[in-house]
Amino acid sequence: MKLQRQTKFAGAEAPADERGDCFAACLASITGVSVDAVPNFCAFDGAWMDRANAWLVERGLMLVTFEGDPFREMREYRQHAIMIASGPGPRGHRHCVLWRDGALFHDPHPSDDGLVGDPEEFEIVCLLDADAFNRRSNT
Repeated sequence: MKLQRQTKFAGAEAPADERGDCFAACLASITGVSVDAVPNFCAFDGAWMDRANAWLVERGLMLVTFEGDPFREMREYRQHAIMIASGPGPRGHRHCVLWRDGALFHDPHPSDDGLVGDPEEFEIVCLLDADAFNRRSNT
């Protein structure tokens, strides 16, 4: 896994093309592509999660969202699951990081400050179509 850093840093109040791409950097890290190859889904108003899933489905993947840590009671899996965790960030707007074994694994922001408090949501990238995933990862 090559951990990616975000390249844009503004909050949701900024113009769409300037909004932070921490979510894209998290997806890039998990999928093994450059952050430049992932659209900045947070720049889209409205159905940005639908757009993210459409992009992932082309790669044989999809996101499943949970409120609260889905692996809290499954200790034997918790150390292996890398999830996107989101919640309040230290710069006054929502932020996404990678979470593993109940703690911060990687912050795509160069400060490495993580979140303020516990994550509010978790996204797990799930395999839908192994053939599509293998075609995309071998190119």
